[in-house]
Amino acid sequence: MNIVSVIPFAKNMSKEVLTYFTKQDVSIGDVVSIPLRKKTVRALVVSVSPLADSISAIRKTDFALRKITKVYGPAFIAPGFLGGATMLGEYISSGVGDILNALLPKHFTALSSIFSDYKIVIPVAKPNIKTEVLAFQAPLSDRLGFYKTFIREVFARKESILFCFPTEHDIDVFRSSLEKGIVTYIYTLTGKLTEKQVVETVRAIIENPHPVVIFTTPSYMFIPRSDIATFVVEH
Repeated sequence: MNIVSVIPFAKNMSKEVLTYFTKQDVSIGDVVSIPLRKKTVRALVVSVSPLADSISAIRKTDFALRKITKVYGPAFIAPGFLGGATMLGEYISSGVGDILNALLPKHFTALSSIFSDYKIVIPVAKPNIKTEVLAFQAPLSDRLGFYKTFIREVFARKESILFCFPTEHDIDVFRSSLEKGIVTYIYTLTGKLTEKQVVETVRAIIENPHPVVIFTTPSYMFIPRSDIATFVVEH
């Protein structure tokens, strides 16, 4: 028996951490189905502990724990993403649920089911790998020229690259300038896409064996292709 803390993904409902129990195998980062008020909603698991470790805390509560109804499997976000959301919440005095609801797209739960089906394993970054944070200030034409060359260098290293833009208009401008010769490897994710379009695009990103270029607005920066080695944040 495990005691599980979750964050529900539901509008007009609590976005804070809630506690349930389950006899099923469950891990941090899994998507589960929970009873919440008079509805059943999906939620993200943020902690798991054996019942024996939580007995004293449970005895002090004035409510009965409810049971998780179903475990869907891993969501498509790395544990580090959850850790980052927790740190951000503490920094700005906000709940983890509020942070995740702000960071993740509205089609998150639908995509979680797909990622669970594919059994994608997101690699944990190795501590000996160094990262670089670079600021590139130049006119638009110079940046576009640099990106054209850089994308091909990234592909030559068998790596993918993700560009994050503040607006869909920015994506249109950059894509039209950079897609020549690599259009079959470029994917766009924005808030204007329907759930079906998002699912099809994410599936294509996952299944394409060739390195890819992803143009997206901030809510899709978590896309878990393990070969994404460069993130470009424009504007």
